[in-house]
Amino acid sequence: PVQHVPDARAASRDQPPAQSHRPTGQD
Repeated sequence: PVQHVPDARAASRDQPPAQSHRPTGQD
């Protein structure tokens, strides 16, 4: 969710979201 921006990034490394094509910075 937008409310959990830092949380979303932390989850992105565990499970890539639909925006996986976007460099979250940890790419």
